[in-house]
Order: sequence, then C-alpha cells, then structure tokens
Amino acid sequence: MAKRILIYLTIVFFSICFFILYIDLFSLIILVIAIAYPFAMFALLVIVRKNTNVNLISKNIVSAKGSDIDIKVTIDNKSHFPIPNAILNIEYKSTFENITDKLTAIIPIQARNQQEVNFRLSSKYCGKVEIGLNNITIMDYLKLFSIKIIPVQPVVSIIVTPDCHPIDACLSNSISENQENDVFSKTRGGDDPSEVFNINEYREGDKINRIHWKLSAKANSPMVKEYSHPITNSTLIIFDLCCGETSDNIIATLDTLMETLLSISFFLVENGAIHTVAWYNQLSEGLEIEIINNEDDIFKLLGNIFNTNSYLSQPHTLIKYANSGSTHQFAHAIHLTAYSNPDFMHIFSDIENCLKLSLLLIEEKDSSTINNHLDIDTVNIGIGKVRQCLAEFVI
Repeated sequence: MAKRILIYLTIVFFSICFFILYIDLFSLIILVIAIAYPFAMFALLVIVRKNTNVNLISKNIVSAKGSDIDIKVTIDNKSHFPIPNAILNIEYKSTFENITDKLTAIIPIQARNQQEVNFRLSSKYCGKVEIGLNNITIMDYLKLFSIKIIPVQPVVSIIVTPDCHPIDACLSNSISENQENDVFSKTRGGDDPSEVFNINEYREGDKINRIHWKLSAKANSPMVKEYSHPITNSTLIIFDLCCGETSDNIIATLDTLMETLLSISFFLVENGAIHTVAWYNQLSEGLEIEIINNEDDIFKLLGNIFNTNSYLSQPHTLIKYANSGSTHQFAHAIHLTAYSNPDFMHIFSDIENCLKLSLLLIEEKDSSTINNHLDIDTVNIGIGKVRQCLAEFVI
C-alpha cells in the first residue's frame, strides 16, 4: 500500500511540474485528474458499499466427519460501478482444535449484478466448525484506497458429527428384569400383563388366558389380548468431555470420546433401550441430564455438547452427578472419560443408585487394561479403535 501511495504522489508531482512547464488546457486537465482521483475513488467506493449486500451461506447444517462442507458467499452489487479488486477473508475453526485457519480470495465484482463465490472445506475431526466472513475489502482501480463491506450474516456454524461404529456389544437384561417400568413400546408387543398393546382375532396357539371375553361376546368371535413390551431406562452414561493436560494428542482423544458416545448410544437405541446421558455444561456450569429415546435425541445431544465450545481437564460430570443426590435406580452406569485418577475412581465406586459400574477410558497409546478398581469393570479404548475395543462389552 505504501508503495502504491508513493507512486501516486510521484504522479501528482510530475503532473504539477508538467503544468508549470506547459501551461495549457491539456496539462491542466491532467493535474486536475491527478489531484481529484482520490476524492473520486473514495466517493465511488462509498457508493458501492452502500449499494452492495454480502451474505455468507452454508448448504450444510450438519456434516459427516471428512465430508465436504459447501460455503457460498453471495455478492449483490446494485450500483453502476464495477470493482476489479475485492478481497474475501474467510476464517474457520473447530470447537476442539481452537486453531483458526484463513482462506483468502481476490475476485472482481460486476456492476448491477448478483454473483456467488463457492468454497469447499472439510474437517478431519468432529465438533462445531465456525466459518466467518468478517468483511470484504474493496479497492479502487489502482489499489491505492480500500473500504470494507460488512456482510449481513458474518458467521455460520456447522456441526461435524463423529463416526458411528457398529459395535459388537452385548445387551444384558439380567439386572433390569426385575425393575418396574411405566413406559411401554408403541411398536412392539411383549409379556407385561399390566398394559395391553393390541387386540387381535384368536389364532391357533394363542393362550386361553389372554382371551378378551367381553369383546369376544360382542364380536361373536374369539378376541385375544396382546400384552405390551416394557421399556427400561436402565443405562446411565456419565460422559466427561475432558482430556488430561499432559495429553499429546488432545483433538484425537476428544474425537474418540465422541465416537464412543455416539456408537454406544446408537447401539442402545437400535436395541430399543432408553438410556440417560449425564454431561457437564461449562457455559451454564451445571449438570445436564438427557434422556435418549431415538436418533433425533442423539443428534440433539451432540449439538448441545458441541455448543459448549470447550473441553475440561478434569471429569466435572462425575463430581456433579455424585453430588446431585439422584435417586433413580440404574442397572448399569458407564463412565466415559479420557481422564484416569484414583480419587475419581473412588467417587465413581461410591455412587449408590447404580448396580453395575463400568469405566470406558480413552487412551492415546495402546497399553494393557488397567486393573479394575474395586467393583468397576474397566475397558481401555485406543484412539481410532472404538469398534475393536468395545467388542463383547456387556451393557
């Protein structure tokens, strides 16, 4: 910029010298143009700025990890003046990485025209990706002066979902069989006589004690009651989005944490098991309890977690839940974390409303499974090895 201004001042100096040496109309015109140029260009840039709308749009609200994220910048110049040089400065960063990358493009802006500039990005890790266009810098024809146009929507956020691994875990019903349940399946029949799922005509093999005698008398045909299938909320996942300060690869560890949570939650939903996820919201500094019934609840949970924009160095969820005084009885409590400490294991083992305790510990390097603490079953999960490490895990 300083070099161009120096060139312009040199042109003005020679224009003055030319006018002094040759006093005529032509030299006067050159001098006037040289002196008036910055004022004219400034006025032109102001007119363009007032008549130009810039918007940042994303075609994706949710994107899979590693997939393309399409970003579009729309520029609507309603003025009669084209701009040969416009600089787009786009910044984007991921929730977990917290490192800002920049993308710069120089484009022309046509007069009385609406145009689009498309970008394509991708994220190697899951999280919330924030893409920002702070402004567009437009410059005059000689690039001596510049002015900024503020976009209508300067920031868009994209949720990048973690990979969901089909795990070969086992769903145990031995502990939860005796639990009383008030929730019944709306799509699946069962053997609970306290709730009627459906009434069908009698078929060979149906039990006599299930015949609905009053309805059969009205229909003049044997009608059989189909009992409901009870749904238990017997699994608690205490999820700590934390990573020790000594971790060498924090982003990969956090990514594996999210993959493990998603894989287990999907496994439970696919098997018709309602479950509860407890996690710590750093923005509100409080414990969040989410009951997961279906896939929509899972993705809502992921969005809520990613919107906290941070992770912790200690398992706050475990401490908050232990002090919450919850009385809901769970058959199985799973503590999912990347932080291991004997003091926290004592806190976990003292939780009284859970019959079975399991620790899923994310580790950066392969190592032998650590010794179980008291009555806690421990499974070590290596980074990028969720499916292998959860094989035959009993939930």
